[in-house]
Amino acid sequence: MVGAASVAVTVWSIGPAAAAPGTCSVYWTGTTDSNWIDASNWSLNSAGTGAGRVPLATDFACMSTAPVRTAVEYSSLSRTVAGINFGVAGSTSPTLTIDGGRLTIGSASGSFDSVINDLALVSGGMLRGTADHLLTGTPSISDNAIIDGVGTTTLATGTVVRTNGLVLDNGRRLVVNGSLTHADCYDYLYLYNGAVLQNSGRFTADSACGNRVYSDGSDGSKIINDAGATFAIRQSATQTYSLEGNLDNRGTVSVSAGSLVVRPLAAGVGRYDLAPGSQLLVASGGTLRIEAASMVRDQTIVVTGGVLDVAAGVSVASVDVRTGSLTGGPTVTTFSASPGTVFTGGGTLTIAAGGTATVDGLRVDGQSTLLNRGTLNHTGCLGPLALRNGSVLENAGTIAIACGSAVTTDGTPGTAVRNNAGARLTVTMPSTTPVYGVDAVLTNDGTLEVTRGRLKIATLTNLVNGRLSGGNYVVTGGFLEIPADVMTNAATITVITPGDLVTPANTRALIRLRTNHGALTITQSLTTETALTNTGAVTVTGQTLKPLTYTQTAGTTTIASGASLVGASGANSVFINGGTITGAGRVGQLAGSGTTYPDRILTVNGVYGPASTARLEISVNGPADNGKLAVQYGATLTGTLSIVTAPGFTPAPGTVYTILTTSKRTAEFTTIEGQNLPGGTYYDVGYTATSVTLTVRQLPQLRVADAAATVGTAGDTPMTFTVSLTAPSSQLVTVDYETVDGSARAGSDYVAKSGTLQFPAGVQALNVVVTIKKDVGPEPVETFSLVLSRPGGAGIGDGTGTGQITHNADAATAPVVTGVAPQTLGLGAWEAKLDILGGNFVPTSTVSIVGSKLTLVATTYINAQTLRITVNATGATTLGPNDVTVTNAGIGSDTCEACLTVTPRPQPTSASPNLATGAAARTVTVTGTAFKAGSTVVMAGNPGVKVNSTTFVSSTKLQVSVTLYPAAVVGGYDVRVTNPDKGVGVCTDCFYVLAGPTVTGMTPSTILRGTTRDVTITGTRFVTGAVVRMPPDVGISNVVVVNSTTMTARISVPSDRSTGTDLVITVVNPASAGYGEATCKCLTITR
Repeated sequence: MVGAASVAVTVWSIGPAAAAPGTCSVYWTGTTDSNWIDASNWSLNSAGTGAGRVPLATDFACMSTAPVRTAVEYSSLSRTVAGINFGVAGSTSPTLTIDGGRLTIGSASGSFDSVINDLALVSGGMLRGTADHLLTGTPSISDNAIIDGVGTTTLATGTVVRTNGLVLDNGRRLVVNGSLTHADCYDYLYLYNGAVLQNSGRFTADSACGNRVYSDGSDGSKIINDAGATFAIRQSATQTYSLEGNLDNRGTVSVSAGSLVVRPLAAGVGRYDLAPGSQLLVASGGTLRIEAASMVRDQTIVVTGGVLDVAAGVSVASVDVRTGSLTGGPTVTTFSASPGTVFTGGGTLTIAAGGTATVDGLRVDGQSTLLNRGTLNHTGCLGPLALRNGSVLENAGTIAIACGSAVTTDGTPGTAVRNNAGARLTVTMPSTTPVYGVDAVLTNDGTLEVTRGRLKIATLTNLVNGRLSGGNYVVTGGFLEIPADVMTNAATITVITPGDLVTPANTRALIRLRTNHGALTITQSLTTETALTNTGAVTVTGQTLKPLTYTQTAGTTTIASGASLVGASGANSVFINGGTITGAGRVGQLAGSGTTYPDRILTVNGVYGPASTARLEISVNGPADNGKLAVQYGATLTGTLSIVTAPGFTPAPGTVYTILTTSKRTAEFTTIEGQNLPGGTYYDVGYTATSVTLTVRQLPQLRVADAAATVGTAGDTPMTFTVSLTAPSSQLVTVDYETVDGSARAGSDYVAKSGTLQFPAGVQALNVVVTIKKDVGPEPVETFSLVLSRPGGAGIGDGTGTGQITHNADAATAPVVTGVAPQTLGLGAWEAKLDILGGNFVPTSTVSIVGSKLTLVATTYINAQTLRITVNATGATTLGPNDVTVTNAGIGSDTCEACLTVTPRPQPTSASPNLATGAAARTVTVTGTAFKAGSTVVMAGNPGVKVNSTTFVSSTKLQVSVTLYPAAVVGGYDVRVTNPDKGVGVCTDCFYVLAGPTVTGMTPSTILRGTTRDVTITGTRFVTGAVVRMPPDVGISNVVVVNSTTMTARISVPSDRSTGTDLVITVVNPASAGYGEATCKCLTITR
């Protein structure tokens, strides 16, 4: 036991220890022999002289002062005395042997406290009467000796008594102040008719065959173990000693081996010392009360019909309830319960952490709580685990279910099952057939797990209106049945084939899943009936997850090797608009603004069309170990490429990593992160028509060339320093520059200049133009320097360029650039016309553009103030500002910095609805990014699709009026958006042309004026909801689509309607079939 507390006891009062002096009326002399009934052995005076008589019922018999013999033998069957004082006096040590007879001490004639030294009850001898006895010396009360009658027999302190059979009857109390040993296997100790065995010294059960203290169950009959007394059971491990009377233990009961059966009184709060391997059995009619200091050594307590009452918070090593009840608030390390077992009383039964409970039928009643912190096994399943009257099963450890049964409830308020955070309820049946039901209200904050069989939950507080929140739900085999479908998951769900999460209708509980905020792990094929949005964690570890569409706005999607994520609606059905998608499996197609992080190879079965804010993260972990995105169809690149190199690894120069493959690559990444490596190397990003690679290269070196200018008196003249890279770079390179005086001085000879050059990827040279002040008089040749510093993405090879100024009053004036109109150009523009504005332009002036890798196609001289250029913003062109430089050969040049900006291309991502052939002037909504007022749309692919008009709604939405001619080719079409700034964006196969209806005939085809006829229209691809249009003034009603090839209707022709042949009827399918239309010259109207 842990802890200590004092034990409250009651000390039982014992009768007088000796007879009162002066009351003796007859004295034993033993003159003749030892026979009680020989009068010659008695005297009427204490000296033992003179004649005497055999004691009468009114006599108090004593020893004479000098008896001849001190041994007294009694064998009569009917003698009575009022009292006896055969105690030790000086050297006189009497003995009294009752051999088969019955001696009564104390009756209605008189009753006095008696002392008997060395009493021997042999051959069934009986000591009876109402007097109290003090037995001294070495009493012998064995061989079924009988002590009878109301009164108390006390074994004096120091006495050592062994008995192999003793009967106490008619209210006789035996008080042991010395030592009483129940030995051998002869017979029991019997308590009849209210008899009491009271141990105030030491009682020892010392037998090789068990044995017992028998009680007839009469009122008052019991066994008392006083405070300070010891009740010791010494026997072999296979033996059982039974106390069949009620035990009032206030001292210590010790069991050295085997079992002790007790029927304790609840008031007894003594101690129990159970040696290892021993056990205490609480039988019917007994209540064992255990408090903090009750158990000296803690072994097994077995309840076999009685009651075990344990104070709250007290720990007990082992409790086995076979029948009977458990009350209080115990903490048990090892617990077992059989059918019929009850725990009640409103307390808490705690299975200790690390402990084990084995239950086969247990009723928890009376607002009690069964709290499991260890492992609780429901086995056998002959009976349920029943919760009654507001009782609770609370699991903070592990509950293991291995058979079909249930946690039942009577439905009273408060009755519940709680599976706490960190706890686990596991069902592992021998087969898939057995069912374990949780009928009580269940709250799960821990883990529910099914590996085989079926766990059936009637009421789950975590599932409200289709939202599952809190806890883990793991099914690796069998079935976990929950009350309803999960439409929103905010819990943790793991479903692995052949397991499944099901409803009471045995349908799959996830087929209507719409939103995942929690964690969902699927290793099975799951096709949902709805679109699925993820903001949590979705992991597909095997087979295929196939929602109608899949959209992630936050969180993580992991597609493991061998697994797939596809959208049931086909193209444009997987969107990662936030968070990360990762793994080495397959995705149907991929779009959106989130992050894609391949783990080794992530395959996209369709197209890859991310938004401009998307990220592709590629890991480089070793010489041949890198992430890769394998796109089966087209990949339109944009957004950020983030390269993550494993810590401590630096790839060798020349190493090439393929990070993306596709059937057709379009555009490039807008931003690249993580390019630079230790040791002066970097990743050079390379683009081909079908791939993207990373090549590890040495950083290029920056060099600045010398410059010269001749200045005259006409005006200031530009001097151009060319700063170049030894090799083009695929990343942004930066370097600071500033002018430094030589013989030329800033302010008077030139205008000081400083700043930062930025080399966009692929740009190898940039100019720094310094203004040389006009000549104001004859001067010698002067020089100053342009100095480079603080490089980024490159080293500095030659960082100083010398500028030489030559003065010539007659020198021509260089060109001046003041701006570009328009100032912006959209990415994707082709052969766009721009005007460069300024002065001093000549027909031979040349133009260069540095910044966004624009392609200059042509330059046209308009006049001295205008040059017109033609440019393309395709291929390697990137977003951002551009410097525009005009050069007059042999004279000089001028640069307008950041005069022309490349803006984002419009990026269409979807077009809906799809239309069918024959659809006329139907509205299609195009969604995407970077749309502008004046944007136009073209459906590229076949002349059978006509865009009538484009309406700008917002930067993310355009509405397009579309007509599909009957000859339009069925299939996918690219949606091409062009902005007013000439920017162009394409969504591959975004718009789909469906096959529309055809009309082949109408029967009857001829209708008389003034008549109404039922007609049958034949053709193909008719869809429920289709309508029929007739020529003017011809009525139609009762239109029914019989099947895909037949329609029926009723036609009414007015009597004044004109006649005609080859009149046109039109069938129009509903929106669900793309508004497809078809006509037929099928109607003739006659007189």
